[in-house]
Parts: sequence; C-alpha cells; structure tokens
Amino acid sequence: MSKTPVDQSLSNGHTPPEARARAENLSFIDEKTARLLTRLKQFSDTLERQVELSALPDEALIAGIERWYSAAEVAEFFGRSNQWIYDRFKKGKFTYRNGDPIVPVMTGGPKKPRMRFNLDIIKALADSCYRDGIVKRPELQLIMKRVAVSEFGEVVPDE
Repeated sequence: MSKTPVDQSLSNGHTPPEARARAENLSFIDEKTARLLTRLKQFSDTLERQVELSALPDEALIAGIERWYSAAEVAEFFGRSNQWIYDRFKKGKFTYRNGDPIVPVMTGGPKKPRMRFNLDIIKALADSCYRDGIVKRPELQLIMKRVAVSEFGEVVPDE
C-alpha cells in the first residue's frame, strides 16, 4: 500500500515538498480570505451606517447649526413680499427698541449683496413692525408662532 504525502510526513518527521506547497497555499488562501472577510465586514458596517444616515430626517443631520433665512423666506413669516423687506430696510424702518437700526448680516460681496437673517433678527423685525403699527397683535402672534415652529422645523404657512 502506498503512503500519501501526509502519511510520509508523519512517518519520517519531514514534510514532502508537495504537501508543504499545499499547506502554504492553504495558509495563503486563509490569510487572503481573512483579509477579504475583514474588508467585507468594514464595507458592511459602512453600508449599514449609510442606510442609517439616509433614514434620518434632513433636519436631524444639521441639528445644532443655526438656520439663516433669505429676505424672501423672512417675507413669508410676515405674509409679505421680499420687496417689502428690502424697501423697509432701505428706508431704515426696522429699529430696535432703543432706536438703533436693525442690520441683517450681508453676504455675497459688493457686486451681489444678500441679506441673511436668523430667528433673533426676525423676532426683532416683528417687534419693530408691531411698535410701528405695521402689524396688529393677531398678526404678531402668527409671526411669533411661525418663528417658534421654525426653531424646530418648517415655516408655518398662512392660515
């Protein structure tokens, strides 16, 4: 009866070249398989994370970052046109209680300036309009309701 390479290695303590080559090849395959499995696990974890992130609402992704509004968006709070916002700023009609002018943050540079507002500025604008008689108390309440809702989500549409 003939001995297999493994039997030969067991009987004389030496591993024949063919058996050694097969064992080295298997260990190489095991290392390669281990690396592939590790990369597959990493990819799977990344893919799971991407699925989790895609399931999150957009607002949750940017939570904690202050929201800035354009003049057109601010006009929606007041139920007016963005031109109304521009005109009142141009005429210096928006003021704080102490009489200082309310100044929005300007972006875009000198060639194409754009006004940007946060909710604190919008509240000050509402207060200014109320003091000047431009908006009545019920309208002020609606504006402040829109501001409050915007702190947690979307702008409240006209009722």
